[in-house]
Amino acid sequence: MYISVRRYTVADGHTIKDISAKIDASFVPKLRETSGFITYYVIESAPAELTSVTIFETAAGVEASDRLAAEWVAAELDAGVLTRVGTTEGEVLLSQR
Repeated sequence: MYISVRRYTVADGHTIKDISAKIDASFVPKLRETSGFITYYVIESAPAELTSVTIFETAAGVEASDRLAAEWVAAELDAGVLTRVGTTEGEVLLSQR
């Protein structure tokens, strides 16, 4: 398994809840179509900060999801609504449930 964690700041006048609804409606379906998709989470990690966690079976899936995320933000949101401030990717070495 491979994970991508993307952090974004949210511009004043926009809510994480509203952005999450847009993500669910039009971005998540694109992720689901990507080979190896396992799961996706959106977290309100701080006031005006959104963090997403994407899990795929392969590194290629994670890389594709990062490209899709950048394209989606550019196409679906006004400039500056979400600004990516960091991305961490890697292979899962340990997972417990």
